[in-house]
Amino acid sequence: MASLEDKLVDAFKKTAGIEGENTNIEGLGKDIAIAVEEFLMEQELRVVKLTSKIDVNKISLTKDQPVDVAPDTLMGPYAPLISSLKQLASLIPGAGSIIDKVQGLIKTAARKVSAGGATTPAWDVKKEGDGLRVDGTSNITTPNWKSSNKATGIAGSSVVKLMKGDVKNGSNK
Repeated sequence: MASLEDKLVDAFKKTAGIEGENTNIEGLGKDIAIAVEEFLMEQELRVVKLTSKIDVNKISLTKDQPVDVAPDTLMGPYAPLISSLKQLASLIPGAGSIIDKVQGLIKTAARKVSAGGATTPAWDVKKEGDGLRVDGTSNITTPNWKSSNKATGIAGSSVVKLMKGDVKNGSNK
């Protein structure tokens, strides 16, 4: 690939109808190429498209978290006992209403603790396979960008543009 300097020299020669070497045109091509490079290096480019991965190494909850438990779930351990008592109560006239009242009281107590009535312990997820999915944003910084000659890593695949209204040309620095 021809350099900017070579392209400028070729353009000048073609326009002037000159073949071969001409020191003034080579010098002019070099000087303009340097000026263009310096001009571009002064510009701030804007990121117009950036898609990046978020690498998550670890997410932790720092304390136990409250969870809601449905009242029917809280009745779970008592369900077989209530069922057996209802069968026995069916043998004794009027005893069924007593068991129904006991069942109602247990359900009322269960409703009182169903919201925030349990906690899940703090957890530590280290990889996607543990059930982790994170959507978010990321900040991308190219270390040593002022002294680098070439973008590396994800910065090498980013799309940036010089926006016409942002051009610094001496009069609007």
